[in-house]
Amino acid sequence: MDEQKSLQDTKQESLQDTKQESLQDTKQESLQDTKQESLQDKFDKIYNKITNLPKQLADAVEEGLKEGLRQPSNLICVQEGVLDFERINEDVTRIQEDLKARGEVLGSHLILDDKQDFMEIRTYIQRNDEIFVIKVPAEVKQVTNIPSDVLNELQQEGRIELSLKL
Repeated sequence: MDEQKSLQDTKQESLQDTKQESLQDTKQESLQDTKQESLQDKFDKIYNKITNLPKQLADAVEEGLKEGLRQPSNLICVQEGVLDFERINEDVTRIQEDLKARGEVLGSHLILDDKQDFMEIRTYIQRNDEIFVIKVPAEVKQVTNIPSDVLNELQQEGRIELSLKL
C-alpha cells in the first residue's frame, strides 16, 4: 500500500510539474505573441509614416512657397496702394526666378479687380507631376502707367486677367 501511495504521490507530483511546465510554456508563447504583435504594430506605424512622407513634404513645400511670397510689401510694383503697371514685370521676373529652384515655372497671370481694389500675381509651377499656384495679392487703390486698352477693359468689365509673357 505504501508503494501504491508512493506511486500515486509521484504521479501527482509529475502531473503537477507537467501542468506547471505547460503553464510556463503558455505564458512564454503568449509573451512572444504580444512581442510579435507589438513589433508588427511598430512596423505598420513606420510603414505608414514612410508612405505619408512624400505627401507631407509636398504640402510643406507648397506652404513654404506660399508663405515666402504672400507679403504684399515684397512687391516693387505696389507702393502704398498705388500700382505702377510698368514695374509689374520686375516683380513677376523676381517671383519666377525665386520659384525656379523649387520647380518648373509654367507661367504667370495678373488679375486686376477694380471693384474690390485688388491685384494678384499668380504663378504656376510644376513639381513632381503636381501643379502649384502661388498667389501674391496686394490691395490697390490707384493704378499708374496702365496701357489704355487694359484700362478700357478694366473700366468696362471691372476685372481683368492678363497672361504675362517674359
